[in-house]
Amino acid sequence: MLDRALMIDTVKKTTNNLFIKMLSMELIAGEPITEKNALPLTAHVTAVIGFAGYYRGGMGIYLPRALALKMVAAMLGVPVDQVTIDKMPADVKDAIGEIVNIIAGGAKAELSKQGITFDLSLPTVIVGEKFQVYVDNNPERVQAVIPFTAGEDQLFVECNIEKTNK
Repeated sequence: MLDRALMIDTVKKTTNNLFIKMLSMELIAGEPITEKNALPLTAHVTAVIGFAGYYRGGMGIYLPRALALKMVAAMLGVPVDQVTIDKMPADVKDAIGEIVNIIAGGAKAELSKQGITFDLSLPTVIVGEKFQVYVDNNPERVQAVIPFTAGEDQLFVECNIEKTNK
């Protein structure tokens, strides 16, 4: 079974790297929530990506609208008032999807050093609120939701992973 602390540390590290290096934003990690399906995540913009191979699972980033706009503006190098999420032009959807792709790719690279290998799916971007993500209750699946604070905004990064029988 994957060590939960290793997964949490890896997610914190790769998320922080993205915020510092690509977005020039400071990020503070909160206490991870490890109880499965315990938190109804509230977000306006969500990006998810799947893991498959010797390990499987997935990762999601759950963003409030204001922070999603700031992040996309930073990635695209434009003023935040030039970014709209409600109409979701292709470049905005791509930027949000790329955010989870970069975090998951960083986690994949770090975890592979420990022999934990998997492939990544294409990211999916969801716009809307009042939903809940459920992870199956397989006792072999390691899961955590990590809250982060960026300025006045709070976001969540969720990761779940388990070894397959391949």
